[in-house]
Amino acid sequence: HLRHLRIEDQAQLSRLDLAGASLYRLWLDNCKTLSCVAGLHEQTALQEVFVSRTALDLDALRDFAWPPTMQAVRLFSGSKAWNTRTHAMLAERGLSPPHDGFWFLHR
Repeated sequence: HLRHLRIEDQAQLSRLDLAGASLYRLWLDNCKTLSCVAGLHEQTALQEVFVSRTALDLDALRDFAWPPTMQAVRLFSGSKAWNTRTHAMLAERGLSPPHDGFWFLHR
């Protein structure tokens, strides 16, 4: 089974279908036309998510009902104020990585 998915720099990717996957980690960066991730609600083992520079609805991801397995959600928009507010909101929900930096790469 696919457990870790990292997609970067894919300008043509507009939709991602996770149906059938059982991911622990999901990293989506610089996929500027990516506006839909189907099957995200089915990812009941997900532990870490990183999303930056996509067309995904970051407010919806911030407010998403993540599974109990989720440990860290990192979302980045073009607004420093939004990022600061969102990281604080996620930290209140216990969804903040233990340290800054490339937390996704070290596990």
